[in-house]
Amino acid sequence: MTGKFVLIRSSNGKFHFNLQAGNGEIIATSQQYETRASAEKGIESVRANAAGAVLDDQTEQTPKSAAPKPAASKPAVPKPAPPRSQTAAKA
Repeated sequence: MTGKFVLIRSSNGKFHFNLQAGNGEIIATSQQYETRASAEKGIESVRANAAGAVLDDQTEQTPKSAAPKPAASKPAVPKPAPPRSQTAAKA
């Protein structure tokens, strides 16, 4: 059996599609679209662009979140609080 696109209307009224493999496993899910026509255009875009898509293997690159961070500068020393007024209360 070949794969298929399954068009779905979500509970929020928006549309999205799943690409299912021949065994029924979902192998891709689209973004949500405001209209059915937009979702159908998304399906056509995947059909047109995926056939010639190349693999951009980024598994050997260092993720930005794992890049070394620059050395932290010394923390700022807090300024001492100004002295309280020493005015004595008159009795």
